[in-house]
Amino acid sequence: VFSTITIVLKWLVIGRCSTRATKISSLNYVRWWFIDRLIVMREFSAGEYIVGTRFIWFVYRLMGANIAWSAKIDGFLREHDLIHVGKRSEVGHSIRCRRFVPWKNDSSASMIF
Repeated sequence: VFSTITIVLKWLVIGRCSTRATKISSLNYVRWWFIDRLIVMREFSAGEYIVGTRFIWFVYRLMGANIAWSAKIDGFLREHDLIHVGKRSEVGHSIRCRRFVPWKNDSSASMIF
């Protein structure tokens, strides 16, 4: 149930994630942060039970990841829309498609997807 709620809210709140820079002080960052916290809660509550199963493949596909049916997922994925896992591939660690930009005095803090 929690996975279904997370999937629906992901598409309603942020839609498709794209490669871009986002300022930490923006509404886009707050929307992404909200969904990221939901994903963390799903991983914490049910993640250990579904990692390594076909159900996690199904959830990640619904979240927007491009994952081949023959791929084996043994880690947690984030920023699903930016991930492509090919045929007969194996993911053994968590993948996060984001990084924080070094903060300079003349610019605001940002994150890049």
